[in-house]
Amino acid sequence: MSAGAVIWLTSATRTRGAEKAPVSDTNSLCPTSTPRGRRRLPVAVICLATAISGALVAPAAHAVTPTDLQVQPAIALDIPLATENLGAIPPIPAPVISPAVQLQSKQHAMIVLTTRSAMTKDLSGLMPSMYRGKYFHASQERLRQCIILRESEAHYTAVSRSGTYRGAYQVSPALARGVTWMLLPEHQHVLGTAAAQSILAHLRTMPMSKWSRYWQDAAFYTIANYKGLRSGVRAWVGGRWHC
Repeated sequence: MSAGAVIWLTSATRTRGAEKAPVSDTNSLCPTSTPRGRRRLPVAVICLATAISGALVAPAAHAVTPTDLQVQPAIALDIPLATENLGAIPPIPAPVISPAVQLQSKQHAMIVLTTRSAMTKDLSGLMPSMYRGKYFHASQERLRQCIILRESEAHYTAVSRSGTYRGAYQVSPALARGVTWMLLPEHQHVLGTAAAQSILAHLRTMPMSKWSRYWQDAAFYTIANYKGLRSGVRAWVGGRWHC
């Protein structure tokens, strides 16, 4: 039997088996029957090639095409912003500091200024008075500067030749001790009672030439005006020139 007869028999056998359940394919290039008198080999080859190519390009039964996909629409949530109903936000109130705390803070600042600051430790040179308290008078600054230049040339550690008078204002030991008591009432409020008593008690044990600038300036104005304006200026009468 020739090769063409074998292919035809196979094709014919499949055709007879398919008669029980015919399948309609309007696009098929292979007829369900082959007319007699024509050559059967080319038709069989065409059918075989068509079947193979169809199997290659045909989509699988379980494949999902783009048209099968359904995109769910975005859900718009109507959620109001958290700030919509807040209204005007009230300002945060400043912390309330009691008068007692404010006074304590001022007293601490004055303790530092009068005992530990760089200015009060500077004991040489003419500068405006550090003391600006109860007995200070700006109109007497020229008088004070004249006296300090005449007595010590603005040296707060100056000591007289006799060793009796000390400091920028050349004050005697008795007057230096006495003025510490005169300074106490005012500075109990300025520094606090305990601090004022402690500081002035310490100054009372040392000559004025070892006092800081602030305390020597405070001593001058307190002596000069303690019982009234210029009431104590006579303590500096005389000297190399008149002030």
